[in-house]
Amino acid sequence: MSVQRFERSATDADIAMDILNDVFIPEKPFQLQSTGQPVRLSLRGVQSGDLHATRFSWGDLACHGVAAPFGDFTTVTLLSGGINWSAGHERLALRGGDVFRVSTTAANDAMYVTYDIITISVPTAVIERVAEAHLGAVGPSLRFDGMAPVSAAAGRQWLTLAGYVRQMFTTPGPGLDSPLILERLIDMIAAAALTIFPNTTMTGVYQAGPGRVAPAALRRAVAYIDANAHRPISLTDIADAAGITGRAVQAAFRRHYELTPMAYLRRARLNGAHRELQVADPATGATVAAVAARWGFGPASGFATFYREQFGVSPSHTLRT
Repeated sequence: MSVQRFERSATDADIAMDILNDVFIPEKPFQLQSTGQPVRLSLRGVQSGDLHATRFSWGDLACHGVAAPFGDFTTVTLLSGGINWSAGHERLALRGGDVFRVSTTAANDAMYVTYDIITISVPTAVIERVAEAHLGAVGPSLRFDGMAPVSAAAGRQWLTLAGYVRQMFTTPGPGLDSPLILERLIDMIAAAALTIFPNTTMTGVYQAGPGRVAPAALRRAVAYIDANAHRPISLTDIADAAGITGRAVQAAFRRHYELTPMAYLRRARLNGAHRELQVADPATGATVAAVAARWGFGPASGFATFYREQFGVSPSHTLRT
């Protein structure tokens, strides 16, 4: 997986806006009204597959910026400072600890002086795919209705997620360059977006629950997971292999295994990591972190906790014995 990391900085307002246009929406550039005084722009970001994330700060210059509706699902987590953001009829006065979704249907208008933020972007199609697989919402039937989270508690959940994403692209070692880790992270972002920001899946009524799933279809799903646990696979992939819908796969796994398909996949990946640790030799440089990354577990994924729950010992113990 190709990971593009970048760092940019500027003290000239015009150069700063060129950087923001280049990083975020080169086809629909920001328009900036400012005094022409010096600014402080510091930006660090990563692009890996469908994930685009940045951490950047702006300071010392009062600005009024306008941008066309964004194409991707994009969120802003405000770590410090303040932004007054509006789109359509919605107005937000944001301070440190607040999060919001950038509008994809109306022009975005922002006024600010100083801030430090984290942005996270994934294609809208990714959110639609997860909504269809898990909730039965199909393509255009999914629509986000507001910029703010549904509650303060939901906002805190996204704040935690943004911190985790930041850790993933700043922590040395295996991370976003692993297709398995990246796939899990993007699915986590999409699933969280559907529960944290107001959208039509919260009020819409979708297809009825699936009926009985034939044993052969369940066996096909299990066989597919067991054979492909080392690869980045999604619920849609599992359903396609079984020849049934994503909701039917979920119902079948809960009924027969008391697990979700993705929990079963995690267990299969833990088994794969366990087998690899059993034969690995630390004298040759084998490490728990490297084995975990190959099976889709990042630095902050809870691998050691999951491993101990499943096997009764720590992964380091398995590696040493």
